[in-house]
Amino acid sequence: AKAQLGLVPQAFNFSQFGTALERRTGKRPAEPVVAARWLDQQYEPTVDAIPVELAGKLEPAELYHQVLEHRWFLSEQAGKDVGLAAALEAYVETVLRHAPDELRVMDPPTMELPIVRSES
Repeated sequence: AKAQLGLVPQAFNFSQFGTALERRTGKRPAEPVVAARWLDQQYEPTVDAIPVELAGKLEPAELYHQVLEHRWFLSEQAGKDVGLAAALEAYVETVLRHAPDELRVMDPPTMELPIVRSES
């Protein structure tokens, strides 16, 4: 039987990243430091690695979430953590390339409203 990792996709990355920083430095960095390093070392490189022609299919945060979820599913199947790089490559090739573009709803442009004066 495969080992059940039992990890929530979102926690799969951020909390483990903070724990890894703590192991490397010997103390737990402040949450803003963990967040800044996570953005710089995890989120942005992952989003930037999406091929340009596919980047518009989803918003960047949704792309990242989908890659994490894909990592979780692949890791569950493998019985071990497959890693972010392998999950990203598999997600791009097996899911994102075949996905339709996300529909984007744009708010109507704003404009200055005329002043309405009552005639009293």
